[in-house]
Parts: sequence; C-alpha cells; structure tokens
Amino acid sequence: MLRFTLAAALFALVTHAPANADENAACPARTEQNLYNLGYLVQSGQEKDTVKVFQFAAAAVDQCADRTDVNGLALPLLDAVAKAFPPGESQLVALSKAYEAVINNGRAWRVDIPSATITLPDGGESQVDTYNSVTQYYSQSILPQLLALADAGTVHPMFTDSPLAECPFPPSAEDRVLKEAKTLRDAAENRWDGEVTFATNRLRAVRDACDFVRPRLTYELGELYAHAATEQHTMTHDEKAVELAGHALTELEKFMTYAGLEAPLADWKLTVPVDIAAMKKLVDEN
Repeated sequence: MLRFTLAAALFALVTHAPANADENAACPARTEQNLYNLGYLVQSGQEKDTVKVFQFAAAAVDQCADRTDVNGLALPLLDAVAKAFPPGESQLVALSKAYEAVINNGRAWRVDIPSATITLPDGGESQVDTYNSVTQYYSQSILPQLLALADAGTVHPMFTDSPLAECPFPPSAEDRVLKEAKTLRDAAENRWDGEVTFATNRLRAVRDACDFVRPRLTYELGELYAHAATEQHTMTHDEKAVELAGHALTELEKFMTYAGLEAPLADWKLTVPVDIAAMKKLVDEN
C-alpha cells in the first residue's frame, strides 16, 4: 500500500508531472514496460512513495496521450495514489489525471494496433490488453470516487453544468459510456435525499456532446429523474418529487421523439409512455 507522507502538502500543488517532464516530449519506447514494473513494485509493497508514483504515472499520461496501453497501465497507479489520500484537493489531482488516462485510453485504441508486449517478473512475455480493465476501473473505482469527492465538496468539472467542448469518448467506446451511465444512475438512485445534480449534470453533458449515444442517454436521464421522483414521493417529499418529475417528463418526452431506433431502445418506446403517465399524475396530484 502506498504511504501517506508529509509530502502530501506539496502534492496538492502538483497538477502535472515535474517540470522536466515536457508534455510535448516524445513518449519513451519502454513506457509500458516501465509502468508495468512500477505497478509490480507497488503491488508487492516495494514502492510506497505516493508522490513519486504519481509523478511517474502523470508524466506517462502527459507524454503518451496517443498510446492506449500506456494510459491503461498508468490508471491503476493513479487509482492507488488517489486511495492513499483523504478526500480533498490532493485526491482530486490524482483522480483528474486518472480520468485523463481513461479518455486517452479510449481515444487512442485502434483495432489494428496490437497490444503492447511486456516482460513479466519471471522473464516470460505477455501482451497487455488494457481497454476492458480501464472500463472496469473507471466505472467501479474512479467515477465512484469522483462522485464521493463531489459530495464532500471538492467537485470535478465533469459534474458542473458546463457543456463539453467535444465528446470525451469515440463511438468505439460506447460500452464505456453506457457503463458510466449505469454507475451514475446507481449512485443517484441509491440516495435518500433526491440530490441527483452531479449525476444528471454529467449525463446531460455527455448526452449533448455524443450524438452516437444521444437517444440512449436521454432515456437514462429520464429514467433516473423518474426513479428519484418516485422515491421522493414515497417519502412524502412532495415538492422535491414534483421538481424531479418535471425533469423526468422533459427527458422522457424527448426520448419519444427519436425515430428509427433499434432494440432495446425501440422496445423502451413501448414502456416509456407508462412512465410519462406516472410522472404527469405525480405532478397533477401534488
């Protein structure tokens, strides 16, 4: 486990790798191997310096944005660094760089580019395929940590209501987008207070920026609001329930305007009117 050191005070000021790690410098040829080696040292407890690990992984992300496996191998290191710190700015630095690695990993992935080959501790060789592991890390660890951090008052820009300049995911990463949506919905729907702003801000921003998943994320956004509205109504928080139901109606009615949808979205167009009717009833009766 990485140790929490007195260098944490300095770490909060570190938003990139050291000054000599120029983002425009060429990506070193052995970066994948070096990251794998560092990961092995961290997992085996031989390397415990949090700041050193962060700086090495961050430099790799900065210099190797177009190497999918570099970013995939950097991600577990950045995840470990984030978990070594309590909620706050230092953790946000690590998680922000981890999010950058996720985006780079997806954008750089190409079916015709072979995975990197690394040498194992026993001298054998193996290809690393980081795409699936990055998707899992992102949906199950990085994103939940970012949501928890936002709840604690340190908010990543992804959860603000600012629009995205471009879609952060290529069409080939649709599975990753949908797993993000599931994570956001699960987090929002498990709340007792009906506070879904962070999740809905992110879903709406990705929906608006990514045309290849727009109908699906419109559905996810509407259903998230509908579920939250129903839960708040059950707890007799009627004012909040009506507010959420209004948002649900906006999104679900928008979903019904999309034509030419394939399964499962086409099937959902048969069930969404039931949800719309329920939301209208909730609003009318409260």
